[in-house]
This record gives sequence, structure tokens and C-alpha cells, in this order.
Amino acid sequence: MTKTRAYTSEFGNQMVTAEAISKIRCRDYNRQPTGQRFFSTHRVGQRRPVKHILKGNGFFAYIEGGSNDSASDGESLSHLLFKEALERLECTKLSLYVTTSGTQRHWMDVPIRIRKAEQEKIVPRSDAAPFRADVYMEFEDDTGLALKWENRLYLEICHTHAVDAKKQDELRELGLPVIEVEIPECFVYTISEDETSDAKEEHYRQRIKKILEGERGFLKGVILSNPSSNAYLQAEIRNQRREITSLKSEIAKQKELLAGSREQLQASAVETQRLSSRLQAAQDAAVGHASALAKQNQELDRVSQELSKIQSTALKLREQRDWLLASWILPIGLGLVLGLAWYLW
Repeated sequence: MTKTRAYTSEFGNQMVTAEAISKIRCRDYNRQPTGQRFFSTHRVGQRRPVKHILKGNGFFAYIEGGSNDSASDGESLSHLLFKEALERLECTKLSLYVTTSGTQRHWMDVPIRIRKAEQEKIVPRSDAAPFRADVYMEFEDDTGLALKWENRLYLEICHTHAVDAKKQDELRELGLPVIEVEIPECFVYTISEDETSDAKEEHYRQRIKKILEGERGFLKGVILSNPSSNAYLQAEIRNQRREITSLKSEIAKQKELLAGSREQLQASAVETQRLSSRLQAAQDAAVGHASALAKQNQELDRVSQELSKIQSTALKLREQRDWLLASWILPIGLGLVLGLAWYLW
């Protein structure tokens, strides 16, 4: 345990500092013991009696053996002070993670308003000793987490040792929303117990509170148990029903659109068939025209060939005519010339 802190009873949650008891002894009892009983900072059932030693700022030591050796086990001073700082929070942002396949995966960030907080919250169990949470909070939020967790949250503070598997199973069986919060390195209380004081510890608590309540502040937690309240499940069922109704309405609209599309598709199919028929008729006509044109071309070729033959024949006949004319005209002309010459002679 830390030697600067002690419980005032074996089973209660009230704690005092060695410095505060030193001041009471010096102010009211002439440095003599107050007569109070003090106990170590162990969990209930493990606490041991301690006594206050008035040396320096004071410290607590185990009673067994009668020596003034300080107690050295139990919760660390950093662990205790961090719990006290969390107990004073009025608001913060939870940055929550879940463990998947051995790795931590970010789940959500939830700004919360804290209505109540206390340390060492007792949760009775029927078949075992009560469960005690390091810090218990009652909170509100605007995201639905408070509804899911019934406005409550249990925090286990981890500094050097994480919550073991057995305890995690027990927490889940209790149906409690529990997160494990590891003390960040920047939040570790670095002042030794020989040099600490109430003022230094109060400054530490106020610093943690200011940071976590700040605009950029957040408290990282790994979810160990994530139950859902009946109210949350009923709200989820209502949301699912609304979503199903909305989907059904959308499906009905899609069916109407599909029916209209089918009618349009059928009309399009009829028009396509009509156009296809016209296209086929046009293609058939084009083929017929092409065939007729081919026949016409063939006929033209034949006529052209016949014309060529006639032209060739006509040319030959013309040549023959010219030859005949030449063969007839020349003798006749010669005879006329000779007859004229004879007449004149």
C-alpha cells in the first residue's frame, strides 16, 4: 500500500492522508495519537491494521511487529490519486475500444455528463464476495450509450496489471458495463511518497480534472463487459421495425416502378418488333431492287454488246458501200469523159 494513505475502517471507503492526521495530532493532541484506527489500502477482506507515524509529513506503517517500517504493498499512490481525480469529474469524453482477435479496435467516442461518481462501488453477488469497482459513474449522453448501459459505468483502473480473464468473465456474468482504463504515462504521479504532500496531490488531481474535462480531453477505455438494457433493446427493436416498414414501402415503390417498366418494356418490344418487320421488309425490298438492278445491268450489258456488234457491222457495210461506190463511179466517170471527148472530136 501507499504509506501516505489509509482507510478509516476495515470495510468502509473513507480514506485519510498521513499529512492530514499529522496536522490534527500537532494541532489538537500535542502530537499524540488520535486514538483512531487505520487500515491498509488493500481491498476489503485483505486490509491490515496500520498506525500513524509522526515523522516529516507523516506516514502509515503496519502494526504487526511493533516497528515503524512503512507499509509497502497494496494500491500505489498513483493509482489512488488517479481514482480520486476521476471521482471529481463532471464531464469528459469516453474514447472506447473493443478487443478483436487480440487487438484493440476503436468503437466510438462518447461525450458524457457525469451525475455521480464514487470509488470502491460495491456490487453484491449471491455466490461470491461482492465485486468492488475502482470507480463507479452515473452519466448522461446524447448518443444512446447511457440508455444501453442504464446510465451507469464501472471503471477498473489499470496501472501495472490488467484485469485477468477470470475477473472479466465474472464482470460479464454480472451484466455490468465495465471498461478498463490504463493510466497514461503523462498522468502518472511522479513525486515520491517521501516528498509528496496534500497540496501537491491536490494540484495533481486538479490538473487531471482540467485535462479530462477540456475540449480536447478524453478518457480511453477498453470495454470488458458491454451489456444492453431492456429499454435499449426495445428501442433497437422499434428502430428495426421502422426500418423494415421503410424498406417494405421502398420495395412496394420499386415493384410499382418495375410494373411500369415492364409495361414500357412490353410496349418497347412491340414497337421493336414492328420496326424489325419494317426493317426486314426494307431489307427484302432492297435485296429485290438489287436483284432487279443486277438483271437490268446484265440486260444493259447485253444490249451494249449487241449495239457494239451492230455498230461494227454498220462500219463494215459503210466501208463496203464506199468501196462499191468507188468501184462504180470511177468507170462511169471515165466512160463519160471518153464519150465526151469522142463527141467533141
